[in-house]
Amino acid sequence: MKIDRRTFSALALGTLVGCEKDKPTPADAAASASASASAFDSASAPASASASAPAPADYVPPLFRAHPGLAPHLPRLPLGLLPTPVERAEKLGEKAGLAGLHVKRDDLSGAMYGGGKTRKLEFFLADARAKGAREIVTFGAFGSNQAVATALYGAAQGLAVTLLLAPQSPSPYVRKNLLAARRAGATIRVVTGGVAEAEALAKRAAKTAKGTAPYLVPPGGSSPLGNLAFVNAGFELAEQVGAGHCPLPDCVYLAMGTMGSAVGLALGLELSGLRTEVVAVRTSSPETSSEARFFAMARETVAFARSLDPTFPDVRLGRARVRFATNHLGAGYGAPTRKGERAISLAAETEGMALEPTYTGKTLAALLDDATRLAGKVVLFWNSQNSRPLVTEGVRPEDFPPILRGIVADR
Repeated sequence: MKIDRRTFSALALGTLVGCEKDKPTPADAAASASASASAFDSASAPASASASAPAPADYVPPLFRAHPGLAPHLPRLPLGLLPTPVERAEKLGEKAGLAGLHVKRDDLSGAMYGGGKTRKLEFFLADARAKGAREIVTFGAFGSNQAVATALYGAAQGLAVTLLLAPQSPSPYVRKNLLAARRAGATIRVVTGGVAEAEALAKRAAKTAKGTAPYLVPPGGSSPLGNLAFVNAGFELAEQVGAGHCPLPDCVYLAMGTMGSAVGLALGLELSGLRTEVVAVRTSSPETSSEARFFAMARETVAFARSLDPTFPDVRLGRARVRFATNHLGAGYGAPTRKGERAISLAAETEGMALEPTYTGKTLAALLDDATRLAGKVVLFWNSQNSRPLVTEGVRPEDFPPILRGIVADR
């Protein structure tokens, strides 16, 4: 059963501002999501897109090949175009003085929508379907990548999607994500009390829902289940190194928001035997992304995997294997920084790579700041930004809650 307007209103106690328009049917939403995939087909794909072909029907994630006892307990939808390629960033490396600079092209992780969220949704949406859910609820800020990805892939699976979004400073990036999410058929509600409060309210609603409860995807997709998608990514990278597709990285730079991707990747690299340092670049508040929470989440992820497969190694991450870059957050989550903006421009000029100011711009800025001490090393930048075109046409400001209409209006 969907959480209807009356249920949300009773729960929110004034903290949620709802969308006034009727919710599209799952069929309408699926058609809209299909349009996003078609937009990619008709657009000029990045030159390297051919290196990321759809996985064959018998594709088995490397995590399942390494630990086959997990597979029967982890349903998965093949949403992604995996493995994503690793490329040498020669021109960007020349500018930075890093001859060994490479990029992991997770921006190509799906035909409909790229980035790290596609990996996690393979597990979340499969779990939702296995539990008979008809509606997905997820959380984030106005410009949330998690929200867009869930809206698109959820609709493609015939699921209704509700997004609870918290305020974020307006920007073209935020506007595009909002339009794409609504275009995909998602119902958008504004959370004035914050994402954590909205998640708590939705959990209480799910517990008391009559019939089939909505399936809740946590903020950023960071949970033991979602983190295993990036444990798999660590095994994927190890296989690419072993096959000679890229040299062994001395370090990997990736964004750390709700931390699940960084936690999972660090665990995957450790389990696969790669002696690669993970540099987790803080892009969210210290309360959201702290060292203590990082290692606690790693322990929770391992415990979850072992609950499914007792033969899964009881691995422990050491602080020597992870470094936290905490000086590129700037004024806060979603707030651009000068170094981040320069990094975005440099990536576009040298590699034709489109980054954004919330996560990947700040992550590349941290890498560039460290360039002197990285000279002579093999450095991997994990591009978690979506590079697929988003369909935003046909959505009107009146299709949004009043508080969002000024943000999404043409200027």
